[in-house]
Amino acid sequence: MKIVPPMIVLLAFLSFNALPVCGQKLVCACEKGAGRECATKSSCPDGCTALCGSGNFCYSACRKEGLEKRFTLSLTKTSGKEIASELSKTTGYKIEFKAHPKYMTERYDLDVKNDDAFNALNFLSNRGSVKINDIPFADFKWNRVQEEGGKTVRPEFK
Repeated sequence: MKIVPPMIVLLAFLSFNALPVCGQKLVCACEKGAGRECATKSSCPDGCTALCGSGNFCYSACRKEGLEKRFTLSLTKTSGKEIASELSKTTGYKIEFKAHPKYMTERYDLDVKNDDAFNALNFLSNRGSVKINDIPFADFKWNRVQEEGGKTVRPEFK
């Protein structure tokens, strides 16, 4: 009787069980609806965000490695301030949003799957001011990823 080394058994088990998820993509989307002229959809291998408002305000993107904490969240007909509040609860960061007067009454649909908050905050920052732990998002956005000795470095929010 031949004994199979445990490492070979483990590798066989992992490769067999990983087959169903190989090649699958996450899909984030907003559909056309009452007051919305656009629809958007992203199909991404590692995480995505779709966010839509009324008119032609639709945005979708694949994960950008902007922040560490990944999550899944779906909100419908929600204000920017409510989205910021939900993102705060979900991520543990203090996230504040103050809408530009033009967007004070705007409602949004948000669909996040295994992504961080960067894409949603990027969308909101075009409709008002956003802060993460009292740091303006605009400052963070331009300095978020630096190459340092071949490694990606993310700013920490303390």
